[in-house]
Amino acid sequence: MSRKWLFSLICGLTAFFLTFVCSLATNTWKTALTRALIGFVVFLVIGLIARLVLSASSSVSMPTEAKQSQSKQERSLHEEKQDEASFQAMSLEELHSQQNAEKTSFSTEAWLQKREEG
Repeated sequence: MSRKWLFSLICGLTAFFLTFVCSLATNTWKTALTRALIGFVVFLVIGLIARLVLSASSSVSMPTEAKQSQSKQERSLHEEKQDEASFQAMSLEELHSQQNAEKTSFSTEAWLQKREEG
């Protein structure tokens, strides 16, 4: 069964059971059954209306939330690209050689300064 109908069906069956049990104590079983069926139909319709209202309200707010999450993703991607642009690739041998120690420290300092500024 579809999940959409399950909510309405649960509302209707709950109303049927409660109405039947409560009405059975003071009425005949035919009257209790009739009232329980009326309660089932009424609460089934109320469940359908509630589901439609909830789905309509969630679909209205979804595009706004989707736009916000998309803009956040775009901003983070843009920031990552800026960070990658200031990075200089070096091999491990070049990184650990004594001759390039000053170049490495300068590159690291420049990268940190650019990161703090931007």
